[in-house]
Amino acid sequence: MFNFLHRSAPRYPTIRQTLVNAGLLSARDPDSLTILERHGSYSGRRVNFFRAFNPTHATAGAIRVRAFADLDAHRELVLGSGHIEHEGMVVLNSQPEQNHAVPIREPADRAAHADDQRFVFWDAEVARSSGVALSEPAAVWLSAQSMGVSVTS
Repeated sequence: MFNFLHRSAPRYPTIRQTLVNAGLLSARDPDSLTILERHGSYSGRRVNFFRAFNPTHATAGAIRVRAFADLDAHRELVLGSGHIEHEGMVVLNSQPEQNHAVPIREPADRAAHADDQRFVFWDAEVARSSGVALSEPAAVWLSAQSMGVSVTS
């Protein structure tokens, strides 16, 4: 009738699965990731905090990491952190770094957008002469400006 010896599958993914789903592909390899845990409290609930780091990077930097608090001074080693709720749900607080290039920002070519100035710098005289209907807030602002009153929002 009931099989008490059979355990059901976990409802929530493990820490490693959560990190892989968040984009940390090295979490699949057990040798490239060490996870440290510490008991604590989050919003009044008992949880287990965790931090994941690459032990190879720590030894290359001559850093000895043996406990959760050892990573406090070396946040650059932490690949992902979060907590595990009592029922097993894994909550990832810091997202792992994605391996993609950051786009380089370049100034726009203003010559290609010569007509954009009229959208950025509004001219009240041109607006009046063209018969444009102003919205109520714009009309209040315009009348206040014509009377010399400073309007701030």
